[in-house]
Amino acid sequence: MDIVIIILVFILFLCASKKKEGFRGRRFHTTKESLRKLFSERAMWMKIFIEDNLQDKSDKLHIQARLYKNTADVKKYMLKVSKKKNVVYKFARMLKKRSDLLISMIYQIQTQNKSDIIVSIDAVNQHSDMLAKFMANHSKGTLTPQKIRHHLTKQNKYIYNMTNTHFIADHASEVSEYDRFYTHMLKLSDLLNIIIHT
Repeated sequence: MDIVIIILVFILFLCASKKKEGFRGRRFHTTKESLRKLFSERAMWMKIFIEDNLQDKSDKLHIQARLYKNTADVKKYMLKVSKKKNVVYKFARMLKKRSDLLISMIYQIQTQNKSDIIVSIDAVNQHSDMLAKFMANHSKGTLTPQKIRHHLTKQNKYIYNMTNTHFIADHASEVSEYDRFYTHMLKLSDLLNIIIHT
């Protein structure tokens, strides 16, 4: 009789564990898709900003504001699904700073002042290193700074290339660069989802 009870308890424990794992799996998938949606919007607004800025349209400040709103949307969602509130606030500030630096780089490319462009690129890459280290530090050893930095620096490169190709009206190359940029934006989103669940 005791053996039967032990077996039943063990079976119930296994069922509860599988149910918990299933819930975690669904939650991981849900947050992954939601973050991908937010970062897809981020990629889109970055592209629109490049196009409007180089065409000197009057609504570029509204586009820039919409890009900043995306950062606020990311923070709002992360606060909803993550227990790491202090990490979320810090990440949001760093994401906003990243937007500032990328926007500055786009402006400098438009001026075609080589020394200013180099300074702005260096600032973006230095901040990318900081962001990569910050994200890795809060992944509990799951991710390395090198892996995160890879996707950030690829994004930097493709934003630079998108801006230049749009500037010279090489639209076929611009679309190609955007596709690559979009891919690495989603990769970064997936890494952020891993951090949320570790």
